[in-house]
Amino acid sequence: MLPRLRDLGKAVDHGVFDKDFHGRWGLKKVYPVLVPGADPAMMLLEYLRPGTAPERRTEIRRQLLQYCELDTWATVQVLQVLREECRQRRRR
Repeated sequence: MLPRLRDLGKAVDHGVFDKDFHGRWGLKKVYPVLVPGADPAMMLLEYLRPGTAPERRTEIRRQLLQYCELDTWATVQVLQVLREECRQRRRR
């Protein structure tokens, strides 16, 4: 399986630009831009905020753990977006 693994960061770095990446190519920056949805960074900030209620922290922690489990799926979705972009560029 290891020979099949690819670092999508290189593909994004060399072939995709979006100002919302803020010059970064990590999954946490690329995923919300290419596959719009929840922003885990905002959840983390709320979790770290001293005034956040313990019950809310518990819920955010659960959500963040669930988000982390989805990293592989996020990578697959980013790969699908990149492949589609490549197909469209070839047609032009």
